[in-house]
Amino acid sequence: MTQDLLDLDDTPLIGAADATTFGSGIGVVIFLGSDRPEHQYAAQHLASRMSQPTEVALRALRRNVSFLFLHVMRVSSWRSQRSP
Repeated sequence: MTQDLLDLDDTPLIGAADATTFGSGIGVVIFLGSDRPEHQYAAQHLASRMSQPTEVALRALRRNVSFLFLHVMRVSSWRSQRSP
């Protein structure tokens, strides 16, 4: 089995502005991916990099967020129910 790519990450740490974006992006993945186990798993691993986010972690986060927005129809949507 291959090792986790984030464990092999030796790229430089990102700057303070990108670190803020990284934290916001984690929140987006957690919120939008609440019904998608594969995104919850990714959010778990990316959130483990919150203290020292790297360039590879930021790229992985951007890819995950863009996938969620491109496939928004697959995220659960609830129709409002009418009262009887």
